[in-house]
Amino acid sequence: ERKVHLLNGPHTAMVPLALLAELETVEEVMKDPLFSAYVDQLFNLELIPMLSLPKDELAIYADQIKERFLNPFAHHKLEAISLNSVSKFSTRLLPVFKKYIEEQNQVPPLITVSLAALLLMYRGDQVKPHDDEKTISEFTDAWSDNGTAIPRLLQNAALWGEDLSQIPNVTDTVQE
Repeated sequence: ERKVHLLNGPHTAMVPLALLAELETVEEVMKDPLFSAYVDQLFNLELIPMLSLPKDELAIYADQIKERFLNPFAHHKLEAISLNSVSKFSTRLLPVFKKYIEEQNQVPPLITVSLAALLLMYRGDQVKPHDDEKTISEFTDAWSDNGTAIPRLLQNAALWGEDLSQIPNVTDTVQE
């Protein structure tokens, strides 16, 4: 739980946003004041509060992860991390997303902006998505009609394992 949501989750959340902003590495993300603040708030407001482990231990672990993200020798390329981003989102962020909605009675704004960026990333006009042929095809078909792309993609249980449009306020919030 700790590794999947606190190490892998922030990677998954930052990748579509950072790639759309034309950043190349995790280190660049962490050195950018806006993105660094996004990652800090993601940890503190949406990830750590939703995990069932001691919060002080999780905060220490989050600080260690942020140090790791800043390591100039790691060369974590965002493009490499972006491989199979849809399934990574479903595994690493969707459980936290749903728990946050259940507990807070609202969509988590930071994970939601990452989801919106993920949908835009898979449109393929700014960033080349790296995924299996079927996933790419689902996005290509949906984006062929921009007016309905986001609802169609959120409804697509083949992508997410469930129809995300059935979660209250998700479609409207992602479209904003």
